[in-house]
Amino acid sequence: MSTPIRSSRAGDIIETIGIVICGILGFGGIVSGIIALIMHFSDKPELAENFSMGLVATFLAGPLWLGILFLKWIVEMIADHFS
Repeated sequence: MSTPIRSSRAGDIIETIGIVICGILGFGGIVSGIIALIMHFSDKPELAENFSMGLVATFLAGPLWLGILFLKWIVEMIADHFS
């Protein structure tokens, strides 16, 4: 006899994956921003442009997190409907 997946467990799995993805994006963007700032004031400011693109990852982490929370809500609604 199989037991259905609880909706909270399915939502927790999606939320954990989202935390990891958004955490990596946010942390990578912050590190890239610090490197870009250091490069800007060093003797090679043209390299700062390469690292400043990493700041885009920080700005993408917020909307991505909202999308993941919406996906979690949908999965929980579907799991509740079938349980």
